Amino acid sequence: MSFTHHKITTASPVKISIAGGDEALTYFGSPKSMTICNLDASGDACVVDLYLDDGGGADTINPLYILHGVTIPSGATLLLEETELTYDSTVYNLWFLLNSVSATQLIDIKLTY
Repeated sequence: MSFTHHKITTASPVKISIAGGDEALTYFGSPKSMTICNLDASGDACVVDLYLDDGGGADTINPLYILHGVTIPSGATLLLEETELTYDSTVYNLWFLLNSVSATQLIDIKLTY
């Protein structure tokens, strides 16, 4: 089993798994599981999107959403398993977007391959 970790603090889209990119040399296929933990120090909930695109970039016209506008309470962790994360990793990039952000917002993401 292999893992990647991401710390997200901004409201800009972040590519967390790259289609056929350098990660493909180490990580094979789509993630087996993913945790998204809201570590906000002030107790604020966060709203997140998780989506796929085919390489057109973060501003792709038709993203394929896995999560859209999902609220994660402060201190809570959302677990996604293989059923929700199965996709063709040779074609699609996996993006994460933190829609609500405050000065104390911190999201910790762990992908298991």
